[in-house]
Amino acid sequence: MRAFCVFDTPLGMYYPWHIRTPAGFFNLETTMNLLSYLKHVRAEMKHVVWPDASISASHTVILIVIGAFTAVYLGLLDYVFTKGVAMVLSNF
Repeated sequence: MRAFCVFDTPLGMYYPWHIRTPAGFFNLETTMNLLSYLKHVRAEMKHVVWPDASISASHTVILIVIGAFTAVYLGLLDYVFTKGVAMVLSNF
């Protein structure tokens, strides 16, 4: 009796647990590498200097203002070009 892996391969076949799975599939080695990577990410995140709440808030406001200005500018350009094309096409 063979035990089958629950992960489907690109070819639609199942691999038995005792056979080494191809690269990119979940196995113990891949899982351990992922856990090791996440442990290192967590250690590095402790070294990050995060901005204050006031700096984050001010940058958020700046981004919202720039986004609103860009939206209005592009909306006006769209309106002008739409009216211009309509005027040109109405003369034909």
